[in-house]
Amino acid sequence: MAEQLNATNPRVYEGMCRRNGIAPGTQLFTGVAPSNFAREMASTDAGDVMHIVPGINFGTACAPICAMPHTWQATSAYGGEIGVKGMIYAAKAMALCALRLMEQPETVAAAKEEFHKATGGAAYVPLMSDTDRENLLRQIAQSNEVN
Repeated sequence: MAEQLNATNPRVYEGMCRRNGIAPGTQLFTGVAPSNFAREMASTDAGDVMHIVPGINFGTACAPICAMPHTWQATSAYGGEIGVKGMIYAAKAMALCALRLMEQPETVAAAKEEFHKATGGAAYVPLMSDTDRENLLRQIAQSNEVN
C-alpha cells in the first residue's frame, strides 16, 4: 500500500526523500527523523499552549512518505494498518514519557526553569482578543439561530 500511495505523487515523494536524506525507494520512514523533517507541512494545535507551559512534539509514521496531511492518501493510510500501528506506537511513547516525568520530577523542574529563562516570564498574549472572541461567538450563535 505504501509504495502505491507514494507512486501517486512522485514529485513530492522524491522531494521529501532528497530534503530529509532518505534513501530512494524507502516507502515508510523508520528511525529517528531530523528535527526539521517535514517541518514545511506540519502544524499543531498545541502551539498556543507551548507559549504558556513547556511542551514537546513528536511524530510517528502513520502514512507513507509522500502522503501529505489532509489528502485522500493520508486519510487512506491513517485509517489503515499503517496508521493504526503508528497511533498505537505514539500512545505507548506518550504513556512512557508521562511515566518517566512522574518518576523524575527533577526533569519537570528543569524544563520549567528552561522555559522561564527562554520566555523571560513574559505573559502570552493570544492573537485573538477577548472582544474578537466574543464577536465571533456572537456571530456563530446568530448563524445557528438563522439555520
